[in-house]
Amino acid sequence: MAKSCFSVLQNPVQLEGKRAEGISRILERYGNHPQVNAEITIAERWSAEYFSLEKASRFSALARDAKASILKKLEQTIVGEIQLIEVAGMAFTAKMASLAPSVEERELYSFFAADEARHFQLISQISSPPDPETVKKNSFLRFIGELIDTQNPEPLVFFIQVFLEGWGIHYYGGLSRACKDLRTKQTLDSIIKDEASHHGSGLLLFQEAKLPQQEQQFIQETMGFFLDAIRIGPQSLTKTLADACGGLSEAEVVQFLQEIEFQKKVATDLGHIRSILQKSDSVELLKRFEAKKAFELPNIKDCAKAIISSWS
Repeated sequence: MAKSCFSVLQNPVQLEGKRAEGISRILERYGNHPQVNAEITIAERWSAEYFSLEKASRFSALARDAKASILKKLEQTIVGEIQLIEVAGMAFTAKMASLAPSVEERELYSFFAADEARHFQLISQISSPPDPETVKKNSFLRFIGELIDTQNPEPLVFFIQVFLEGWGIHYYGGLSRACKDLRTKQTLDSIIKDEASHHGSGLLLFQEAKLPQQEQQFIQETMGFFLDAIRIGPQSLTKTLADACGGLSEAEVVQFLQEIEFQKKVATDLGHIRSILQKSDSVELLKRFEAKKAFELPNIKDCAKAIISSWS
């Protein structure tokens, strides 16, 4: 049976003896990157303002220690997810290199694989070891893993390189600008630089018109999953606050979403997704999502219900 994207985490092999020592030395040599050399200087990477929590009445009413605990959990979630996305990135680039139709494309994806391995090392230097339980709990990570494991290269070029790496530039850019820790900021900036190259190559390689109807349908469905997740709103953020408060009712979730003005962020995110589709000349895909009104702002009460439903 073929190994899945995250199986190396879920069923880890413990290296021993000379093999372990030799690989550790080699990885240490490859991990020496002077462009990311600042020490971690502060305990808090992102403030309450980054998450708009300072506007939320339930958060403001909490004790200082409870607020600090929430921010720490959110930070761990962010860095942990980035780390696992890089694990998926290594699997994706290895698959694409092995299935490349030309020597040039194999060379390209081999270079990209080196980038993903470097990103993983950089994130691992500022994070705890990757937790396989996170994959089980995180539907988005499971979704990415299943795509990489099962799908053909052509639709993966779109979803991973064109869309997710394009989204990553936007998302990591916001994290970097708001980050209060120099080493983390430098790590994110280094990753963004490579993401731009990977995204640009995806734009060159992807040709919507040449895809079979079945693969076009697959792309529409996967993009629909992501758009739905964006439109629902900040599920992890709301759950973290709810846990700290001993639970939130539907009315309280509605109030929280209103207070943090989440629709403004959703509008920005949807606009960025639209721009990615426009840049990639995904004409038919864009038409279909516009016909479904996928770029319209969601109803807050519907979002609150969906968020609460996701907790069970």
